[in-house]
Amino acid sequence: MPLIFKNRIGYLPYRNTIQFSNGQIHPLDNFDNVCESVKKKANNDGFYYPPVVGMYRERHEILDGKLETFEDLVPNTKRHARLFRMPASHEIQLFDPTNKNDQKKEDGLFITYLVAFIFGVRLQFHDWWFDGRVPIYIQQDFHISHSSIENFIDKAYNIWLNCPEKKLLTNLLYMQTKTQSYEWDWERFFISYMVFDGCYKFLAKTRHISSKTHKDRLKTVLEYFNMKIDMNWIEYIVTLRNDLFHEALWEEGQPGSGSTYAHSAAFHLSKLNSRIVFAILGHRGEYIQSPWWLSGTFVF
Repeated sequence: MPLIFKNRIGYLPYRNTIQFSNGQIHPLDNFDNVCESVKKKANNDGFYYPPVVGMYRERHEILDGKLETFEDLVPNTKRHARLFRMPASHEIQLFDPTNKNDQKKEDGLFITYLVAFIFGVRLQFHDWWFDGRVPIYIQQDFHISHSSIENFIDKAYNIWLNCPEKKLLTNLLYMQTKTQSYEWDWERFFISYMVFDGCYKFLAKTRHISSKTHKDRLKTVLEYFNMKIDMNWIEYIVTLRNDLFHEALWEEGQPGSGSTYAHSAAFHLSKLNSRIVFAILGHRGEYIQSPWWLSGTFVF
């Protein structure tokens, strides 16, 4: 089968080659050096932060009869970059994608974000940009074997191939992996609820579910996939959502304040979304049935 598309992606802290029916993702030859470089530059909290940049002014001087060019930092212009690139650690190869014209917007993009979602990291093509902090370690609340990773990619890819809402599904993967890059709990909650709304929209369009209130939407989605329900957490999450979206309140105070309970709500909602997205992509294992409001490591 001829190779149709390949591109370098990163940063993925996983040494094994991932093979699936129409391609593979394998570590680059310099994988160990990339890992060492990333870890040296990362913060102790497990995230890689944007580099510091500044504005420079070009200056010319004649030294020893030669015109030399210098760059001087303009005072008070140093700041963290809005956009930056991560070192590539892997290469994605596709052998028979559905769209042979622009894989960076079709199959290649979906599989790249799918792998990021599975491992709880963020991935981009080597010449694309990141914003905000980027996790450098695998961040998921389940244990998954290598063969399960490969089998799930095949299953999810087949669902995506036959899905009329390809862009929405790809964007859900992207935003779910981006959630942890936000540092305030109210920001993570805001993005997580955006992801849940997108999941509900996807299911409403493709599975024809319907609910009027936000509380009913959460309950309906959980019931659809036979997932565990905790109405106390659901009601609290919806209250946080309504106050934040409509009145700019976070637990009846300013965004940036709040108790550990509100912090936990943002954490639990993200874990709930993870289970919903896995279910949308065809997974029906123990992880889907595990309680999303508890901390721990579950079986996939």
